[in-house]
Amino acid sequence: MRCRLAAPLALAALLAALAPRPAAATFHIKSALLRELGGAGAGGTRAARPARSSPTGCPFSGNAAIDNKLDVPESLRDIVKGVDFPGDSGVAPDVPPPWLDRAKFERGQAFARKNFFSLAYAEVLSLIINFLFPGELQPLIFTQRSSTVYSSYKRYLDTVNRVKSWYESDPWKVGSVAYQNMATVRGYHLDASRRLTQLAQTDPQTLKLNTTFGLNGDPAHIWSGPMVERMCEDARAAACPSDYVDAVLKDRDVTTRVHLNQFDMALTQFAFSGLIATYPERFGLHGNLERELDAFCHVWAALGYALGIEDKYNFNLGGLAATRQRTRDVLEHLVRPRLRTVNRDWEHMLRVLFEGLALYVPGSSFDASMLFLMETLGLPAPRLGAQVGRNARLVTSTMTFFMEGVMRVPSVRTWANQELANNLRRANGASARWDDGIRRRSYRYEYLPFPGRYQCS
Repeated sequence: MRCRLAAPLALAALLAALAPRPAAATFHIKSALLRELGGAGAGGTRAARPARSSPTGCPFSGNAAIDNKLDVPESLRDIVKGVDFPGDSGVAPDVPPPWLDRAKFERGQAFARKNFFSLAYAEVLSLIINFLFPGELQPLIFTQRSSTVYSSYKRYLDTVNRVKSWYESDPWKVGSVAYQNMATVRGYHLDASRRLTQLAQTDPQTLKLNTTFGLNGDPAHIWSGPMVERMCEDARAAACPSDYVDAVLKDRDVTTRVHLNQFDMALTQFAFSGLIATYPERFGLHGNLERELDAFCHVWAALGYALGIEDKYNFNLGGLAATRQRTRDVLEHLVRPRLRTVNRDWEHMLRVLFEGLALYVPGSSFDASMLFLMETLGLPAPRLGAQVGRNARLVTSTMTFFMEGVMRVPSVRTWANQELANNLRRANGASARWDDGIRRRSYRYEYLPFPGRYQCS
């Protein structure tokens, strides 16, 4: 199965010359490529958001107190309370929310179909963020549906197909593809929550062992940790630790938390809408798109309702402005501190995600995507960049060039969406022989000689 998605990136410089954009943007994009190709580019780096230092020397954001205690931002005060409540409200699957604006919902669906390539890329990067939260990551490890390259490939291909259907038909019309997929996903969530809760009550030690890749014993082979250790060092230089985050979210102890709770479900909404709504140009969306992005947020407010999210925990309720504020607050108050403390479970699940994704989107790279995300969040990552090497840095610069420059050409955006659709169609129609070959394929992991050292703290 071939994919042509990555090939035309080599023509990015020629295509970008046709794109109308500010001179400053051209300078930044060209400078990024020149740096990786050995050119001068002095002073051409995009200025990352600077970290300010407290009197104790710990960098902190403008909303952080010196004692590292972060007040819950107003936009998240109701949502974080969802950690104490089950994630399915029990709403009837064929009953739309009372506040649904049908015309707005359909406009948002049309926007999603027109820009599916951009949305898909933002959603993949959002998983790097969501996996920082044990309430999101541990159920995936427990269900064993995405912890190997092959199973990850199958699971996320299935997820993309289901989400795509929600943009193409009515999720409240009984018998529609969107309705059936919504019912299936809610069933998955309810089943996982039930099994996790039952095991927490009957055999908490087994639950602990089944939600990690090893407490005392590690797999014989596992991904290497140095890259993530460098990323943690960069994160420590850009954000203060926050014990408060753990205290509020209550998600570190798998035996006591409410599994797949309302906050976890709100984070799922964030994954599908937060980055694309807040940083649209980073994902190739240019021009005056406020009306369309607002409609897209309405889509996810309504889909969240259909998935069982109560209104007071709904990440997208309130439209584009509310979604953007919540996204910024999640990134500032919850994500930046947690980037300091990731572990090998986080890295492994992301590595197999990107390896599986590369089976139908060749060129997908965890290293380059991590760099792209750090840049998007305004987090300087010199140690991470040095660790991943020149190739990953070049891919990151090329993706920046493509998204912020080349995608300004409408025909390029159309082409990218069509290429992704073609790749998905080929993957969905792959022969049993090809699928079996993927299942049998072996992957080279780098042996981790000192597993005890691989824990950022």
